[in-house]
Amino acid sequence: MSQPDKALASRPPFGASVQRGMPRGFWRDVYFQLMHHSWPRVLTGFVALYILINTTFALAYWIVPGSIANARPGEFFDYFFFSVQTLATIGYGVMSPQTPYAHLVVTVEAAVGLIGVAMTTGVMFAKLSRPKAQVLFSNPLLVIVKNGLQTLSFRVANARGNDIVEATVRVVMLVSEVSPEGHRMRRMVDVPLVRDNSPFFRLSWTIMHVLDEQSPITKSDLLSPGGSHVAAILVTMNGHDGTYGQTIYARHTYFPGDIVKNHRFVDVLSELPDGRTLIDYTKFHLIEPESE
Repeated sequence: MSQPDKALASRPPFGASVQRGMPRGFWRDVYFQLMHHSWPRVLTGFVALYILINTTFALAYWIVPGSIANARPGEFFDYFFFSVQTLATIGYGVMSPQTPYAHLVVTVEAAVGLIGVAMTTGVMFAKLSRPKAQVLFSNPLLVIVKNGLQTLSFRVANARGNDIVEATVRVVMLVSEVSPEGHRMRRMVDVPLVRDNSPFFRLSWTIMHVLDEQSPITKSDLLSPGGSHVAAILVTMNGHDGTYGQTIYARHTYFPGDIVKNHRFVDVLSELPDGRTLIDYTKFHLIEPESE
């Protein structure tokens, strides 16, 4: 892995932050947390909750000796595995409740199990069915000469190769400024594009912005060696996915260090002998020097 690739891989996501003093009500939004966090974290949470629930009910059986038939006295794991059978409504029949107290606990645990299965199924289905875009953004942000004009460009590709209709791209420059009063703030400046929408986005699309006198990028110091006040360039894309039948979005962040001058993208599109179009994603991020 090259040094730029290592730097890109180690770079924290734009907007990454550590939150402190979050309002108490925020953590009551459990559904948001389950949808927001990654699959490994959600599955780990479900496993931990599953073990906690079974341990709790096992303790409820264990503290009353003789409540479960055929459970060995003092063997906590017998009560734990009986709780597992009850919660999952397995009921092998070897162990069974034999006191009114045990029947009451089994009733409560069976209700918890039914509710838990329903909620877990709903969360898993909602998380699996949530539409996500698989849009590739080129790593470099190029400054090239296009039609005799200095142009800032990057390219995007639909990695699924399905239909995304009415795709729209928006580019915003995030500028760090200090007011005359000494207040530091960040301001978003829209960057106009040569074409910001595509009625049919299936393969690859090169996004371009002309660096003329009216360009906010030209007016900034982004392209100069001291271009430090431009914090980032934010790119968002949304469109209607023909497979999901829903609106999807994707986003990417470019930093001043991602800009490469006097290079162009390696062509990724070619035509097969049978007339089909081939897009080579192995070359998607590759660039080459512009010919003189």
